[in-house]
Amino acid sequence: MKIAINAINDNDRLRGPDRYTLELVRALSQVAPEHDFLLFHAPWQGWYPGSLTAPNIRCVRMSAPRSPYLRWPWQAAVFPFLVRRYGPDVVHLPNTIFTVGLGRRVVVTFHDVAEFTFPEKFDTFRARVRRVAAWAAARTAGRIVAVSDFTKGEMVRFLGLRPERITVVLEGATATPRTGLNAEAIRGKYSLRGDYLLYVGQIEKTKNVEGMVRAFARIRAALGPCDLILVGKTGNAYETVMSTIRDLDLGSVVRHLGYVPEDDLPGLFTSAKALVFPSLVEGFGLVMLEAMAYGVPVIASNAGSLPEVAGDAAVLVPPGDERALSDAMARVVRDDGLRESLSRKGQARASQFSWSRAARQMLGVYESLHPGEAAP
Repeated sequence: MKIAINAINDNDRLRGPDRYTLELVRALSQVAPEHDFLLFHAPWQGWYPGSLTAPNIRCVRMSAPRSPYLRWPWQAAVFPFLVRRYGPDVVHLPNTIFTVGLGRRVVVTFHDVAEFTFPEKFDTFRARVRRVAAWAAARTAGRIVAVSDFTKGEMVRFLGLRPERITVVLEGATATPRTGLNAEAIRGKYSLRGDYLLYVGQIEKTKNVEGMVRAFARIRAALGPCDLILVGKTGNAYETVMSTIRDLDLGSVVRHLGYVPEDDLPGLFTSAKALVFPSLVEGFGLVMLEAMAYGVPVIASNAGSLPEVAGDAAVLVPPGDERALSDAMARVVRDDGLRESLSRKGQARASQFSWSRAARQMLGVYESLHPGEAAP
């Protein structure tokens, strides 16, 4: 088969959806060397040709519009015209976008349906456009993939889809040691002092970073010399979070490092007392799973897919309950035995999630659409 994968979005730095595509395509090329993979990317997504070098992967750069309001119609109408020139048997859209003119050979991955459940994640117009695009994508695709049972359930609820139309393909965990990984060097690079709790993700409303900062303030004195380190791009909650840090006089102990290169994350993970991941909703929670793979204790909310992914390997608290989150932080920082237990459980849990398994399942989805196979 020749499988085309449209990875184009507006991210100029590697983020969750890009990591999903990168890891999945890399695993697909390994488990299915007999197939050819065409990955379409934008000029600002240089990590794809830089990372996907297998002989059965061809990265194709396309001059897509950068603005999402221009790119959405481009994805819908121009991309299908361009991709047909390559004669793909299957077209996979790993981001939820809508296309026309490709027939039923299209596979669409849904990571979440936040535009329905938490529209405040987007501006009003963008949330409305995303709802229309999600509805259209689900009804024109030959196959629909959800990254968790939770996301599948939300798709049934908000998009009115029959459960049998949706295949759940769980994501994988990656904890590949980077060459020359030196946690102390990473600590020095970012001027990290002593112990710290770590948050990794965009500073946006649905991530509940402001609530996490307030929860940290409640038990700051009890934690002793322990900082809170925020890693990730700014988002629609950034100004509010920074204002909260100033109002609570936390500027010396809560630091935002901004976007951190992928190669530095393992060092940040392995030196942390725990990852704090208090999201109000998550379609999967890849950051949490990868922290577990590195043996980092995890404190997370029991919202969205997080309980499904974490199992009993994390301390879970009700979303938005700042007192419970404070208590969880204090317990994990103070209790060496609890941290060791969470570390062991987390690594065991993460080992159950494999990109190779995800690739084999996705390959089955592709093959169901291949000409000559059973009709969808």
